[in-house]
Amino acid sequence: LWPAQASKEDVLHDQPSEERIAEPPVEVKANLGAAKEKTFLEVPYAEKDQAKKLGAQWDRQKKSWFAPAGADLRRLGQWLPKEQSLADQSLDAAGELAKAITAMGGDLQGARPALNGKVHRLPAIDRPAGNKDFAYCAYADGLPAGWMQNHATGEKSNWKFSGGHELTEEQKLLLRSEADQQREARRREQDMARDAVAKDCAAYFADRSPAASEHPYLAAKGVEALGIKESETGRDLLVPLLNLKGEIRSLPRIHENGFKSFQAGAEKKGNFFLLGCEFNELARQKEVLIAEGYATAASLHMATRLPCVVAFGADNLMPAAENIRSLLPDAAIVICADNDHSHSMGNIGVLKAKAAAEKIKGRLIIPFLTPDERKAGCKDFNDIHQRRGLGAVKKQVEAGLGKSRSYESVLGF
Repeated sequence: LWPAQASKEDVLHDQPSEERIAEPPVEVKANLGAAKEKTFLEVPYAEKDQAKKLGAQWDRQKKSWFAPAGADLRRLGQWLPKEQSLADQSLDAAGELAKAITAMGGDLQGARPALNGKVHRLPAIDRPAGNKDFAYCAYADGLPAGWMQNHATGEKSNWKFSGGHELTEEQKLLLRSEADQQREARRREQDMARDAVAKDCAAYFADRSPAASEHPYLAAKGVEALGIKESETGRDLLVPLLNLKGEIRSLPRIHENGFKSFQAGAEKKGNFFLLGCEFNELARQKEVLIAEGYATAASLHMATRLPCVVAFGADNLMPAAENIRSLLPDAAIVICADNDHSHSMGNIGVLKAKAAAEKIKGRLIIPFLTPDERKAGCKDFNDIHQRRGLGAVKKQVEAGLGKSRSYESVLGF
């Protein structure tokens, strides 16, 4: 957990301002006057400056604003909490956490915080719409506790339930149930948003024209336009990623300079682009190759005429391979890795491809690069295609499939 840090509101001694005092709620009017003891307040983050000017002070331990003994509650009555039983106050860990989050500037947007041990991102108050500048994580086991941080202000703090006792199993179960319900609600909202993006992608792709092999990116890579289209400007290539039903779920773009981008909110995990055969023909295939990028897959298909799957990134190799395996339980599925020999974090392409091949009980082919090719920064089968031709690509793939001399001898093992 992050260490608790003193807030700049720890010591407050400003004099009350002369600005208009907001009318307090009707139910607390009868109790207004000088506070007889330290009285905690419910002050939204956006109103903290006003409360401070009217005499409120900040409790460092409770992480809450309060009216000190003797303070004029006629000035601070608007922030007096509504009636709540002591039992409710002592047992409502989620409610107490919500107050702490709000006091630090997090916007729960009407939801109760989840005490499920996971990191949650929220908007920060007074930040642009759509921001996720606030984070918190809390646990319901034992004595509820956690941490929170406002990335916009830099403030961070630990939180511990002040009820002073461990929750009963029934209370833990209730909190977990609430967390499950919130998670399911978020999942449904996310699914709806992704469905809307997918619908837009499919409609946009349907209206576009097939890409020409003269497109600058394709020409630079020396590959054909295989089932992809161009944007309305002609500068971007559109590569439709499909789910297991053959539906377009996202439409990543490849700019003419090679830059790749995805739509915000689009579904990517497990989805793939297929070239070399139609989706309705995929289930009949005996051998399928999987690669990270479009150009690599296009080179592989041009060299072998085998169907090729584009996972669009190393992180999606395993999810895409698992989906292909579910469609082709008996086929030979070959993961054709990128050989990231010079990557600062290790050979990510080979590691991800190896893990995917092991997961689906498939095969792994790593492009063998000559010393000159390594020095030139080559890493994949498209690079081999450009430097040595499609014959060299075909030779390595056939060796990996056991159709020619052993793959080990090709790689020089």
